[in-house]
Amino acid sequence: MALRRLPAAIHRALHPLVRRLRGHPWAVRALFGVELPRGLEVAFDTTTLALRKPLLRRARGASSALEIGVGQAALLALFVARRAGVPVDGVDVSEARVESSRRTVEANGLPVRVWRSDGFAEVRGRYDLVFSNPPYVPTAAGRALELTRRARFDGDQVWDGGPDGTAVLARILRAAPEHLTPGGTLVVGVQRAYLADARLDELAEAAGLRVIERYDGLLGISRVWVLRRVEAPPPEGG
Repeated sequence: MALRRLPAAIHRALHPLVRRLRGHPWAVRALFGVELPRGLEVAFDTTTLALRKPLLRRARGASSALEIGVGQAALLALFVARRAGVPVDGVDVSEARVESSRRTVEANGLPVRVWRSDGFAEVRGRYDLVFSNPPYVPTAAGRALELTRRARFDGDQVWDGGPDGTAVLARILRAAPEHLTPGGTLVVGVQRAYLADARLDELAEAAGLRVIERYDGLLGISRVWVLRRVEAPPPEGG
């Protein structure tokens, strides 16, 4: 329960630092290897940072990758494309974020394609790696923290995870198995204050996925889960 009371304190402590970091192109270049178009200020959080190491580990040996929710500059998609040499597709529900991500892709000249889609709705085919840093803050908590105003997000949609913070995540988990190659992995991250392991396990089981690895980010604030589709056993006598 103590961890559940930390979001406001964590946000107040880290917000000035994170805001400064994403305001500096050199910081984005150092953290993600991404060159930002002039005038573009991006939004990323501790979970974006925590996702980097697990993504690189899973991207090595993959031939295709997909990011659900690329945000303003497709930072993680470009990070994976540059550091692992994997072509990455990316989608976002916001046309404005799609356009700014396309500008960033063009500025970096990497094999990343971005288009508008509400989750997997406009995604076809299967991928060796699917990843996402979905909105995970419960609606009431995000409004109490004034996240949209204080973080200068372009609307509540960026952080709003629904009543308990799992609405978007649950949709991703349910749809992911149909878009993973055999042996492919789904990598998702959230802040631990908003999602317990037991709840993630419950959502994964309902979606036909199982957790195979967990990673903690800086100071244990964010956690990254690696999941794989549960394969049906062969029929008896087959």
